[in-house]
Amino acid sequence: MAETEKRENSVLFSLRELQKIEEDRVTEEEDSTRAAEEAKIRAKMEAERKEREAEAARVAAEQNAESARLGEIERKQREERMRVNEAEARARAEAQGVIEQQRLQQEMEIRRVEASKKRPTTLIAVAATLVLLVGGLIFWVVQKNAEAEKKAKETALIEAQAKKDKANAEDALRIAAQAKADAKKTREQMASLSKDMKAAQDALDKADSDAGRANARKRLANLKSKYARMERARIERKKREKFKLSDKCKNNPLCVK
Repeated sequence: MAETEKRENSVLFSLRELQKIEEDRVTEEEDSTRAAEEAKIRAKMEAERKEREAEAARVAAEQNAESARLGEIERKQREERMRVNEAEARARAEAQGVIEQQRLQQEMEIRRVEASKKRPTTLIAVAATLVLLVGGLIFWVVQKNAEAEKKAKETALIEAQAKKDKANAEDALRIAAQAKADAKKTREQMASLSKDMKAAQDALDKADSDAGRANARKRLANLKSKYARMERARIERKKREKFKLSDKCKNNPLCVK
């Protein structure tokens, strides 16, 4: 009888040992699965952080390049306006000098004619010569004014094109800023979902009843499904944004492809 009871106790002890080993194995597998899931979430969050930093660096580079380009356009416009103003000032000064010189010559000629008491025909010839000279001078001044007006129109066209380019650049930057804000909001929502998933996984691990574990599994499955939908939506949005940017670049020389 004692021998039979001893064998039964030994069998029970072995069963308990086997049960403990199995429980340890299950616990180890769960810990390993949880650790792998957490590592995957951390890796994903790290990749998203690097992506955010790269996106921010790209937007900053685009803004710096656009600011430099617009600054170069403004500098060229200022130089062009200065050249036009200088040309107009030189033309006015030269015209004034020629008019003054012709006036002095005319006065000297009139005085010579009066002093020598020449015949009226000589005065007529002198007057005709002066008329021709003044006519040539007027023609020269008109040409100079036409050239200055042409340069002014060209400058106005350059300024109008620069304003249009600046407006297009501002639109592109505004669209990029909005896309960045949307992406940031999505990342924040996905980070919050990741925390909720971790909390749900912890609740599942700590559940001490079948009902509790069922509820925790259901919540975890719903969170994972929502996370997956948001991830797919994020990827699709990025594809659409790239496609729209490509179309915009067809008609916008400021667009960075």
